Amino acid sequence: MEVAPEYPYLEGEVVAVLVDADLGIRYEHQNVVQTVGASMAQRLLQQADCRVINPRQIASWQLQRGEWNFTPASEIFDELGCTRLVVIDFIEYRLNPPGNRFLWEGYALATVNVYEADGFDPDGPAAIIDLEVEFPDVAQLTRAEASADQIELGLLNKFIKEAGFLFYPHWEAKFPDRYRGNPIPVGNSKRTEPPTL
Repeated sequence: MEVAPEYPYLEGEVVAVLVDADLGIRYEHQNVVQTVGASMAQRLLQQADCRVINPRQIASWQLQRGEWNFTPASEIFDELGCTRLVVIDFIEYRLNPPGNRFLWEGYALATVNVYEADGFDPDGPAAIIDLEVEFPDVAQLTRAEASADQIELGLLNKFIKEAGFLFYPHWEAKFPDRYRGNPIPVGNSKRTEPPTL
């Protein structure tokens, strides 16, 4: 079935995607911030019918403005020339359960804040959405069965997909526990393959 986005107001806007994480996450997973920022920008550009500021420009700006996460959104709008600001703030990001390096249990928890330049209060978020993702779906997966790169790639892919779904309509299985990759018919069409997510 088609699912409506939680925040559907990016159409025709100029969007900047900013990603933040604490120093512990940045130290252990050095590419997470850049990967999520670039991938989210690409996904919004393709799916949300909006203009997106180049992630390289954003990364350069963040490097120059080390205190950007303490800067009022109204100033960021002026500096970046955007009308919507999507800020993804990682609260937790890990590949193993706490205290156990022998099992894989990828987990990402982030808050997604959306700011509007033309909103009632540009410095206050127009939307605050908590996003929680786990990977893999298999319990008790050990280091002998998968590598850290595989778990991180799966976790990032799932996180970016779920974060993107907050901003544009998408398809979901009506009964996910019964859906095993069988074709999803769409309307009265002859289409037999599931829609691309």
